[in-house]
Amino acid sequence: MTYFPTINNDFIAIEFKHGHRILDGIQFKFSKGKRAYFTGIKNNMRMCEVIKTLQFNENDNCIYVSFGKQKIQVGTFTIQ
Repeated sequence: MTYFPTINNDFIAIEFKHGHRILDGIQFKFSKGKRAYFTGIKNNMRMCEVIKTLQFNENDNCIYVSFGKQKIQVGTFTIQ
């Protein structure tokens, strides 16, 4: 099985703590394997790089990342 992901490039509004910063949201930068690299944004300024592991849910073909207890859908995928 091979996964072909499509990840949303839009700004995703989610408030979370990254290190000592509280950020307003993330924007997708690029992915490599099952890791996704996002840009953390606060007050419309790019603050830091956030690295998350992609979680593929085969029941609804959606891709999720977790921020603490929050699970955010960031895209979809197809299987071949």
